[in-house]
Amino acid sequence: IVSLLLLIYFHYCCLGTAITLSRTQFFQSGGELIMMPSLLKLRHEPQVASSSFTLAEESIYSEEDEAAVKICENGAIAPEQAIPGAYQTPCTRLRSRKIRLKTREGADAILNIAQESSGPGQTGMTIWNSGLILIRLFEAIALSDPEWFRSKTLVELGCGTGLASIAAAKMGANTIFATDGNPDVVGLAEKNILQNEVEKIVRPSLLSWGFLDAMDLSETADVVFGSDLTYNSGTWRVLSETMSTVLKDGGYVIYVSLGHPGFNANAELDGFLSVARSQNLIALSEQSDSNYWPLPFALSNLSGNIFSSQERTILDSNGGYRVLVLQKRVQMALKGNR
Repeated sequence: IVSLLLLIYFHYCCLGTAITLSRTQFFQSGGELIMMPSLLKLRHEPQVASSSFTLAEESIYSEEDEAAVKICENGAIAPEQAIPGAYQTPCTRLRSRKIRLKTREGADAILNIAQESSGPGQTGMTIWNSGLILIRLFEAIALSDPEWFRSKTLVELGCGTGLASIAAAKMGANTIFATDGNPDVVGLAEKNILQNEVEKIVRPSLLSWGFLDAMDLSETADVVFGSDLTYNSGTWRVLSETMSTVLKDGGYVIYVSLGHPGFNANAELDGFLSVARSQNLIALSEQSDSNYWPLPFALSNLSGNIFSSQERTILDSNGGYRVLVLQKRVQMALKGNR
C-alpha cells in the first residue's frame, strides 16, 4: 500500500497531469486543449510541438523587449502570425502604444492609446495594422486638403480602441461617432478618447449592425470609415445596410482591408462589394468621379513611399492591403429610373 501511494504521489507531483502555460507557449497533446483567459492547461502528459507547429518565442512578445516597444510606439506596421481564433503581432501584448500623427497643420501629434489583451471575441481591444494604414490615409487626405475634415460628421464602424476616430478629430472633424457592438470595446474607446482630450468631438456609442439599429444615426454621416470589418461574409449584408443607413445621400465610405496569413483581402472585398451594391453603395475609382477629390490624390500618395521597405515586405507577405471608397447614390439611382 505504501509503495502504491508513493507511486501515485510521484506521478502527480513530478510528472503532473495539468501543466500551466503562458499565452505564447504552445504544446501538442493527445489530450484536450482547454483555453482560459490567463493560462492554458493540457490534460494528460504534454509533448513537445512538432516542427510544423509555429511557436511564438516569449521574448518576441515581451513588453520588456526594447526593440519591439520602439517599433510599436512609432506606429510601424508589425509582422502578424496566426493564433487559435485570431492573430497577434509584437505590439498586441503592450498595454499602451504611442502613435505619431501628422495633423492638418503639418505638426506632429502623439496619440496615447491604451490596449487590452486580444483574442477570439475581443479583437477590438488592440491596435491592428489595418487601423494604422487608415490613419496614414487620413494624413494623406489632410496633406492634400487641410480643410477636408472640417465641418464634417463622421461615423466609425468597429471603432476598437478609438484610434482612427481620435486621429480624425485631430484632423479637424466636427463630430465623430465612434461605434462598436461590444460594450467592453466601447468602454476602452471612451477611455482613450478622454486620454487624448477629444471628448468634445468624439462620442463613443454602442451600435449593432443592421437597418433597424442603424436608424438611430440615419443619414447622419458625411463619411463612414472603418477597417478589417469584412472578414466574416455572414455580416456583409448587415454591414452594408448600416453603412447605407447612416450615410447622407452622396456621402462616402472609406474602408481599409488588410490581408492576413492565409487570408486574401481582394477575394474578401470583391464578395463584399457585390452585396454593397444592393444598398446603393457604389465603388469609386480615381477616374470615375472628380468630385470626390482629394481622395484620389490621397490614395496615390498612400501607394507611394509612405511605407518602409520592411513594412512593404510585411504587407506583401500577408496578401497586401486594399482601400475602398464607396459613395451612396440613392437620389441619382431614383432619377435614372424616371
